[in-house]
Amino acid sequence: MSFFYKLTYSGAQKRLSIYNWGCNFNCKICTYKIRSPYAGEVPLEMKQIKPLIKRMYEEQKINKVHFLGGEPTTNPYLSELVDFINLLGLTAHLGHTNGTNLIAGVSSMTISIKAVTANLHLDYTGVSNKRVLENISIAYKNGITIKTNTVFIPNYVDLEEIAKIANFLSSLSPDIPLHIIGYIPVPGLPFRKPHKKEILEAVKRAMNSLRTVTWSLFSKIEEINYKSKRIL
Repeated sequence: MSFFYKLTYSGAQKRLSIYNWGCNFNCKICTYKIRSPYAGEVPLEMKQIKPLIKRMYEEQKINKVHFLGGEPTTNPYLSELVDFINLLGLTAHLGHTNGTNLIAGVSSMTISIKAVTANLHLDYTGVSNKRVLENISIAYKNGITIKTNTVFIPNYVDLEEIAKIANFLSSLSPDIPLHIIGYIPVPGLPFRKPHKKEILEAVKRAMNSLRTVTWSLFSKIEEINYKSKRIL
C-alpha cells in the first residue's frame, strides 16, 4: 500500500513538499523503526492535493514541489501529479528516493545510495541494487540534476564502501555531490553511531573522487529540523 499523506510548505524556499507512505525497501537501519511518521495518518485524495498546489502557486508563488517518503516513486499517482505540476510551470523534484524507479518530468533527484557492493546492498535492504545503479546512470545521462547521500555505518557501510560509492559516482561525473550522514542507532541492532573523526575520514576518502562532499552527524532523530509548516 502506498499513498500521499502530508503536505508541507517552506516560505523561505518557496517550496511545497508532498510526503508518501510506504517503501519498496526493507532497510534494517531505517529510522522509521525508531519513530514512525505514519501514526494516525490517512490517505489524501487527488481532489484535495491538486487544488492546494494551484492555490499555493497563485497565492504563495511557490516555484517547486518536492516529493518525499517513504519512497515517493511507489505512489501510483506520482506521475499524474508531476504532469500537473509541470503544466503549472513549476518544477518537480524527487526530494528523496532510493533510485529504483525513474519518473518522467522530474527536474532533479536526491538519491539515497545504500551501498554499491551487491551483497551488502541486498543484506541492508532486501533488494538488489542493479536497477538503482542503472537508473542513476540513466538519469544523469538524461540531464536530470542529481544529488546523492549515504549513511555511514561503522563496520557495515564503512570507509571502504563510502570510497566505492564515490568512485561509482565519479565514473559518471566528479561533480555529482555526495552527502555523508552519520548513522543514528536503531534499537536492537549491533551498529554504533560513528565518531566525528570517522565521518571526516569518510569525507576525505570520498573527496579523492568527488569535488563536493558534505556531512552531518546527529545524536538522535529529533534533532533533524526541516523548517517547514504542515498545511494538509
